[in-house]
Amino acid sequence: MRLVVLVQAIIFGSIHFQWGLGGIVMTTIMGVVWGAAFILCGRNLWIVIAAHSAAHILLVTQLYSSPAPA
Repeated sequence: MRLVVLVQAIIFGSIHFQWGLGGIVMTTIMGVVWGAAFILCGRNLWIVIAAHSAAHILLVTQLYSSPAPA
């Protein structure tokens, strides 16, 4: 099962290639965490959906709350 979590995390990370190497690494780690949460929470997909949605909400909030470049 660990291999499945690692493989999906690598795929998840690699589709974020437009964010550069840092983005790939960050999203791969997030994929491992969310994959582990999926397994540990009894294969409940809603946990992963909520985590992914929360990450996007935080990202958009951060983007819109930062000061505009001069």
